[in-house]
Amino acid sequence: MSSFSPRMSGRAQHFTSPALASRLDPGYHRSAPAPHDYMADAQIEAQQATAAAASPAPTSGFLNNDLRIGRGRLMLLALLFMLGYLAIGARLVWLTGLDGPQVASVGQTPAAPVHKRADILDRNGAVLAKTLYRPALVAHPRKIRDVDEAFSAIMQVVPDLNPTNLLERLSNTDRVEVQIKRNLTPSQVKQLNSKGIIGLYYPKLPSRHYPNGDLFSHPVGYTDIDTKGLAGMEYIFEGQLSDLAKTVKTSLDVGLQYIVKSELETQMEAFQAKRAAAVLMDVNSGEVLSMVSLPSFDPADPTASSRTARRNSVTQGAIELGSTFKLFTIAAALDRGAITTRDTFDVSKPLHVVDRVINDYHRYTGRMDAKHILQESSNIGAAQIGLQLGGDQLRSFLDDLGMLSISQVEVPEIDTPQFPARMTDVSTATVSYGHGIAVSPLHVAAGVAALANGGIRVEPTLLKASEPSTRPMGPRVLSQETSHIMLDFMRSIVASGTGKKARVESVAIGGKTGTADKYGSDEVVSSFVSVFPIDNPKYVLYVVFDEPKGRADTFNFATGGWVAAPVTCRIINRLISPLGIMPVRNTDDMWQMMQKTADSQDPISNEPASCN
Repeated sequence: MSSFSPRMSGRAQHFTSPALASRLDPGYHRSAPAPHDYMADAQIEAQQATAAAASPAPTSGFLNNDLRIGRGRLMLLALLFMLGYLAIGARLVWLTGLDGPQVASVGQTPAAPVHKRADILDRNGAVLAKTLYRPALVAHPRKIRDVDEAFSAIMQVVPDLNPTNLLERLSNTDRVEVQIKRNLTPSQVKQLNSKGIIGLYYPKLPSRHYPNGDLFSHPVGYTDIDTKGLAGMEYIFEGQLSDLAKTVKTSLDVGLQYIVKSELETQMEAFQAKRAAAVLMDVNSGEVLSMVSLPSFDPADPTASSRTARRNSVTQGAIELGSTFKLFTIAAALDRGAITTRDTFDVSKPLHVVDRVINDYHRYTGRMDAKHILQESSNIGAAQIGLQLGGDQLRSFLDDLGMLSISQVEVPEIDTPQFPARMTDVSTATVSYGHGIAVSPLHVAAGVAALANGGIRVEPTLLKASEPSTRPMGPRVLSQETSHIMLDFMRSIVASGTGKKARVESVAIGGKTGTADKYGSDEVVSSFVSVFPIDNPKYVLYVVFDEPKGRADTFNFATGGWVAAPVTCRIINRLISPLGIMPVRNTDDMWQMMQKTADSQDPISNEPASCN
């Protein structure tokens, strides 16, 4: 068996070092090797191989434990490396593929989620309010290397900032991020970027935009810096507008609003009035097509204007509005049977009611019926009719019209009507001609709409109905017969009464002047309410001027007939075309027109006529 090599021995092929051999075989001694019997070794090897095949190899032992521990550590380390590479790869994919535009933008940090807000539209779909996303200037003070350099660069590009405040913000390293300026222009962003200031960023933030400027500032309202509604329809429809898919379509009209506002501004300036207001309403649906309050303000920067300018004079102007109230007094008396159109009243002398003496603006002689009391706007006559009707009946009628209730129109700026707690003889007499009761111009417009539309109460609204038939009809508050009588009375006021200066040649209108004295001063509130076309009523227009000043060409008068009636004529002249009203000769002067054109075949011009 001498052919066996020592390396064939099962023991010899595992011994790689004497030290390891001595650990595993205590009988091993390097210094005194014993004579080796190779044949015996071969027999032992064969026996061991047979035993190993018959039973599993032992798992315990120093060598197997060391190998298992080492192998486990290597696998754990490999797993950690693999997870790290996967995380780095995923981040690279995200940065380059999905978030690339924000990272690649110079000086730009990813913008935080922003508040979305839907549009507000006019009745034809024109945008009244819209959310835009504009760059803001944001600084990270801890990243700014040179505060003085950053301060100088910002002030050069945005000089309207407060220098002291800006320096404090840039130096405040306790804050990770400070907002410096919103609504930067593209030019400003470009200039700041070109200066290469580290620590300045320009995330795009939401900003409410009003394309028509101050044209709809009062009815539409405004938001705070984070586009949360604070006033007007922006406030009322906060919940709906927060859903980007739910736009608000109003009943307002951009073109009509521009006409009313421009004419009102001209007249307000001409008579140096303190304030002015106007409302144009559909007499059947109650839809408000125009709502103007002057002075106005910029809804994009409301704090730049006074609180007075932000006051909505159409809905908040609960003031005594004067003789327009005579329409309601006479309508109530006729409808409740207190008077007839044939009854007359003595207006030749002052009326004494308890300790109050009621006079007229002009002295009249003889007696007047209800129609002429309205034509001449007699306080004495209206007070007598009111007393004959009775205070409780008058109050009940005004309540039926909605004059004594808070308006439900869709703005939060609403005043509560003010009226006497008890309808005594004095209060009944004064309320009959518009004193002692204070309501908003919107209340008056809604009340006159009921007088004009056949006697149905309407609720003013700033929303356009999806279909005209879906607008619910209000309750009947007076008979259709009384409505027809009142239309005839209003027509006579414009044809030959105090409202002559409101007369429009291209369409027949009706209306009523109003002049109310302001307590404690010599100032007045002048107004005119009109209905047109009077032969087929569709719209009511009410204009009011607070504290107008008389002029030489008005003989220093500042009454409703001199101030509010003429501008009513000009407004209606311009409204005829956009409202689709066919211009015709005023039928009140039809006989004059026939005489003038009897010998002529020239067609009647449809051009708007001039106003007084």
